[in-house]
Amino acid sequence: MHQQNINPEQLTLSHLDSWSAIRVSGDDRVAFLQGQLTCDLEKVTPQAPALAGWTSNKGRLLCICWVIVWRDDFWLLLPSERRDAVAKRLGMFVLRAAVKITAPDTPVWLANNSKDKPDDKSINSCFYNEKFYLFFPLGTTAPGLMLGTSADADPANDSASADRAWRAALIQAGVPTVYDATAERFVPQMVNLDRLNGISFDKGCYVGQEIVARTHNLGRIKRRMFAFSCPAGSSAEPGSEVFAGSELAGNVVDAVTHDQADHLLAVMKLDKLHGELHLHSPDGPVLSAGTLPYAIPEQP
Repeated sequence: MHQQNINPEQLTLSHLDSWSAIRVSGDDRVAFLQGQLTCDLEKVTPQAPALAGWTSNKGRLLCICWVIVWRDDFWLLLPSERRDAVAKRLGMFVLRAAVKITAPDTPVWLANNSKDKPDDKSINSCFYNEKFYLFFPLGTTAPGLMLGTSADADPANDSASADRAWRAALIQAGVPTVYDATAERFVPQMVNLDRLNGISFDKGCYVGQEIVARTHNLGRIKRRMFAFSCPAGSSAEPGSEVFAGSELAGNVVDAVTHDQADHLLAVMKLDKLHGELHLHSPDGPVLSAGTLPYAIPEQP
């Protein structure tokens, strides 16, 4: 059992049915996932979750997930709408490896640390036992995720509100999510996965690694993810188009209505960032630039 600055008795839990888990077990589970995901699986422990991407052979993201170790297995937490497709496709790579991939009905909960909120930005703030695994990947001042069951969990809590709160927290933290509408659209660096420690560039080969490594080694990325806002009611959603004049300049990664405004992350062509940007069409809602909690490197 491991605990850092978290008292589970101080948590408010809400069912987050928009997120689910894939379980990867078996003696070859580490080597198998090491050859699939962008992060270094050798560094993922029960005390150290990780953010990772899984790409196609062309280096395009099929999903982004939080990887945890619980009950001696790996669990990939990702949007429910992507779970079955990702689990099925992962299974195609197992071949003769001693690996079992399942999509159990283990519930995912949104956890709010309702009382003492230490100023802790560590990804490693977690607590686990045989019944549940709880972690705060965005820092303990933001909502966290719990996988499993707890006597304090209330399945009657509003899942839609939990989904909005979790999406808002991810967007504020500049953490991307891949949905059905955006699967195979982005290279990991486009959504800043390299700025979020979600890519290992020295662990060896994995699916799509050649494209990801080439993008890194060339040092020139023509698209990056940025934060924006616009008036509420814009109907922004994953995949929505962003225009600079009459030219398509980018696509929305995720969006949520929060504090009477629509907040979103969008992958943008870097050379289109300096003019006025519109959502959906050249005369659609005007986007206002937001801020990310990390720096985007200037391109040469």
